[in-house]
Amino acid sequence: MGREPLILVINLGSTSTKLGVYSGEEEVFRKTMRHSPEELRSLSIEEELALRKEAVEKSLDLNNISKGDLDLIVSRGGLMRPIEGGVYRVNDGMCEDLRAARYGWHPANLGPIIAKEIANEVGVEAIVVDPPTVDEMEP
Repeated sequence: MGREPLILVINLGSTSTKLGVYSGEEEVFRKTMRHSPEELRSLSIEEELALRKEAVEKSLDLNNISKGDLDLIVSRGGLMRPIEGGVYRVNDGMCEDLRAARYGWHPANLGPIIAKEIANEVGVEAIVVDPPTVDEMEP
């Protein structure tokens, strides 16, 4: 019998970067990093992306989690086109829309981009689950 899958979960808020690592359903660790609004206001989108990705990677390192041991990366979705609830693989088109803020800007837009970058580095999937733009209302 093999080991439980190791899952990184990323949740970016307006002034926080939250992450957790799970072995199957068991929490390995959880971390919340705060960012001052003043600091974030002075950053470009690319600078904020780098800051938050570095925060995620440092937390993994400090908790002795190798990115290469991850089996799946899950991120809070950003402001993307209205879709049905479900699980979605993060792809290049989604990342382009989020980076360009095609459907609005929120720091959560950076989460799937970070997830995909890390996933690409280690050869695993990045997904979002029930993004905030889920729209299942009947006309």
